[in-house]
Amino acid sequence: MPINSKSIGKTALSVMPEFKQLFIAGSNHENDLVLERMAFCLRKRVEHTLPIYVSSLSSRTIVYKGMLTTGQLEEFFPDLSNPLVESSLALVHSRFSTNTFPSWPLAHPYRFIAHNGEINTVKGNRN
Repeated sequence: MPINSKSIGKTALSVMPEFKQLFIAGSNHENDLVLERMAFCLRKRVEHTLPIYVSSLSSRTIVYKGMLTTGQLEEFFPDLSNPLVESSLALVHSRFSTNTFPSWPLAHPYRFIAHNGEINTVKGNRN
């Protein structure tokens, strides 16, 4: 997966994971929901077997995840500026760490759901 790490800070760079991009296809031309289910099962098997985190493995959704500021996003992931990359929807979440220190693993992947605000406590949500 193409990345450009020139503009990220020393701390983020020192703990940055290795990025890989994988493309899958069904061996019997599976598509849509059938392929999504197969990809989900594959992702779960891989994550339970190997010390690997998979941001996304989907035929419909691409997840870009990083310990970045919003200003670093486009430069870090050059794909986002490629005119061949089109999307009808893009969601960006900038986490300013309300109760933990920012880290690569804690960046939200937003595979299926997003939130706005404190999700750890009911009182935090109400506030």
